[in-house]
Amino acid sequence: VRSGWAEVLKHGLICDAAFFDWLAGEGAAGARGDPASLEHAVVRSVEIKSAIVGEDEKEAGKRALLNLGHTFGHAIEAELGFEEAALAHGEAVALGCALAFRFSALEGLCTDDDARRVEAVLKAAGLPTRLSEAGTFDADRLLALMAGDKKAEGGAMTLVLARAIGGAFVAKGVAAEPVRAFLRDEGAT
Repeated sequence: VRSGWAEVLKHGLICDAAFFDWLAGEGAAGARGDPASLEHAVVRSVEIKSAIVGEDEKEAGKRALLNLGHTFGHAIEAELGFEEAALAHGEAVALGCALAFRFSALEGLCTDDDARRVEAVLKAAGLPTRLSEAGTFDADRLLALMAGDKKAEGGAMTLVLARAIGGAFVAKGVAAEPVRAFLRDEGAT
């Protein structure tokens, strides 16, 4: 359930701040199994994903937004070992979303308040928000895994970052050094 809830939250983070607000408030009952809240959350989440995919069936543009949290998350999963991962995929994506928002705030793209709010909502849903909750990581190894991600182009990373909750965007050509420094600040060695 937590992994699915992480995906639902991610859809609000991408492009629907009002939905995220609802999920953070009365909608949070859905994460605890309330049928009406869960139904509304799943229906709205599917609407968001369907609209994005419908606009970009070939994954040439907007569809990449669905990768929010995935570049960080996939690197974490790979480092932990996908098959023996201490985290389910949705949990890794949630952690990746928290990292993406904190990196966005560090880069002055979104507010610190947005990054803190994302962390608080994910944490309230029982999802990981800090590297230390998943294990011990080497910053250079995570960075190498991120740079090798399918979204990387020409050695530079492509990350889905945020200008606000509900305001995700695709950032191409992200330099390695700020990401390495960020990962170290986050507890990677």
